[in-house]
Amino acid sequence: MTASAARRIVVDTDIAHAAGESGDARSIACRRFLEVMRDVRHHLATSREVFDEYREHQSRFFKKWLRSMFSRKLHARVEPGSVEDIRTALEQLDVLSRDRQATIKDLHVVATAFEADRLVASMDETARRCFSAATVTAARLKEIAWVNPTLEADEPVEWLEAGAKNEHFRRLESGR
Repeated sequence: MTASAARRIVVDTDIAHAAGESGDARSIACRRFLEVMRDVRHHLATSREVFDEYREHQSRFFKKWLRSMFSRKLHARVEPGSVEDIRTALEQLDVLSRDRQATIKDLHVVATAFEADRLVASMDETARRCFSAATVTAARLKEIAWVNPTLEADEPVEWLEAGAKNEHFRRLESGR
């Protein structure tokens, strides 16, 4: 992949934590995703808040991976803008309160993605469903593509290898 084709992807902290050294399927899938992301030279997009969460929740594997991303200059620091419209849309959702609150807590991930290439890698399917439901009133959420490295249906490794495009069927508006 050429440098111009590289994408800036926000990797949620759940992946940083799950990519530990255990042999369970989830950890293996997260490590594989991160390795391929680095090897095909996509960039990790972070904001201060995302990066602070990494420090608090990262596995040893992720810490090494993160250093390798910095050493290869595959890191993009962005400053997210306001997402109050999205917060308002989430607050109006008819979902379980705990799901709504957990999703609002992850607003910084989406805010960071807006300033990168509108790509999120996360295992949080509850947040994915809530953000997807919020596209009805927060239309700009429709631009965010969401890939779960542990779901075979998302074809996460193939997606990375094919250029990590923001394809319509991966977007929150698709309701996947």
